[in-house]
Amino acid sequence: EGLLALHTATEKERGDLTLALEELRAIYTQLEEEHNAVKQEKSQTDSELKQTREERDSLSSALEGLRATYARLEEVYECEKQARAQTNTELEKAREERDSLSSDLGELKADHECERQARTRADLELRQTKEERDSLSSTLKELEVNHECEKQARAQTDLELRQTREEMAALSSTLEELRIEHVRLEEVYECEKQA
Repeated sequence: EGLLALHTATEKERGDLTLALEELRAIYTQLEEEHNAVKQEKSQTDSELKQTREERDSLSSALEGLRATYARLEEVYECEKQARAQTNTELEKAREERDSLSSDLGELKADHECERQARTRADLELRQTKEERDSLSSTLKELEVNHECEKQARAQTDLELRQTREEMAALSSTLEELRIEHVRLEEVYECEKQA
């Protein structure tokens, strides 16, 4: 009975163990399947990781190129910045010079306008002076002609006056002779009267 009970218990335990073994086999099978799946996933992950590493290396190389390009661009930007600053300085100076030249040009225009007005007045005065000169020249010519005529007339008058004086002197001499002759004749007449 004891052996029977032991055998029964052993059979039960063996059944339990068999059941447990079946469960373990099922678990093992599931674990093996999961392991294979994990292994496959690992292989795929390794492949993806390799691809990712290659992409990372490629991206790293590209990043280095971009960094070098960025460094060059920074240098170019700095040069352009300095050039732009220099250009802005020169532009500001050019604007100041333009404003100064514009101011000088305005002053020159004002001076030119004053000079033009002064020249206009001078031209007017010169024209008036020329007209006055021409008028004076014409008057002077007339005066010269008149003077020449007066000179000739005075010469004629002087000649006539000299002739008149000579004639008056001759007449005076004749008159004196006649007066003396008259006195002599009066004396003769008086003597003859007395006689």
